[in-house]
Amino acid sequence: MTINSAALVKTPSNNQSLNLMNTFQGSSQVCMNNSTSVFVFASVLRADVKAHPVMRRVMACSERDARAQLSRDYVLSLACKLPALGVNHG
Repeated sequence: MTINSAALVKTPSNNQSLNLMNTFQGSSQVCMNNSTSVFVFASVLRADVKAHPVMRRVMACSERDARAQLSRDYVLSLACKLPALGVNHG
């Protein structure tokens, strides 16, 4: 029995892909306690009736600030919060 390896590779259709968009408009904002985080949201464009979810990345001091940057144009659902600073292994 032979298996066609091309049949095993499934390419996503247009409605299945979740692209990661970077939005660092608020990166110039200074946080009082220096705790800037990267917030990732699953977002849907408000103006598009047939819009598909797109992952958007925002740097902000709080979730409220991150949502404020995108909420005018998108319906948002928080996917994760990541620390913006790198890890020191030394």
